[in-house]
Amino acid sequence: MAGIEPFQARLMGRIDGCTNPESAELTIDDETFVFGNCALTMGIPGYRGGNGIVYLQGNAFISRARIDPSGSIELVERQLVTGLTATLGIDILRKATRRFPTGTAFVAEGGRPICHPASRELLTNVDLIRPRALAFDPETGEVRGEIPLWDGSAIANRFNALDQPNGLAVDAKGNLYVGDIPNSNPVDTLPPPVDSAVYRIPHDALDALAARDDESAARNVARIEVPGFVNGVTSSPVDDSIWIVSCSEHDPVRGGIYQLSERDFDRGTLP
Repeated sequence: MAGIEPFQARLMGRIDGCTNPESAELTIDDETFVFGNCALTMGIPGYRGGNGIVYLQGNAFISRARIDPSGSIELVERQLVTGLTATLGIDILRKATRRFPTGTAFVAEGGRPICHPASRELLTNVDLIRPRALAFDPETGEVRGEIPLWDGSAIANRFNALDQPNGLAVDAKGNLYVGDIPNSNPVDTLPPPVDSAVYRIPHDALDALAARDDESAARNVARIEVPGFVNGVTSSPVDDSIWIVSCSEHDPVRGGIYQLSERDFDRGTLP
């Protein structure tokens, strides 16, 4: 395209010991970054004849790394938070709530399809499937709470339980955004078990939803349905708009990038 110059990225370093890393974010010191290792496998007979990606229950973890003043990268702690499943999106809260201090990291975690790491049996019991936005201290790994997205949660009762939280962002106002790929149909991609969508969870609803004591907090959660699967969510530091990636052939644009505004979420429709 005329007038468009390619961006030349610089390789800063390599980190060994990762397990399917997906999504990384700088912490508030602008030097440390955290990233998820989502731990996946294939060949599970109960899921698409063994030809689809399945996440290993409890085998995912969060790593912490550092960019030193010279610009090189070092791994500080390989397993900062362990025992997780399908860590698919991470961001940092930069506006505190009473429960979550500034700098708290949130990770989209626990999505389907999941199998037992030893037996390789596909998990289908909804009581064992706990999709959520997990909050933790990116320095110590201490878990600070969670926003439930599973069956029976306040958000699930308003919309539906999220199937595979994939992509997470926090804007400057502290609103939390989570994308959902409903990809657990064991036979084929379509039909999805629930609607593919991106959710906006208001900053002032985070504490109540984490405490699980206020169903009314979910009333202000907004959702935009996205025909293609949402595989990546971020917030622009320039204008606070939300950008999502759609990655599937049944998307009208057959895979593309959407810019979403507050008005789009208020209307509940794509621009």
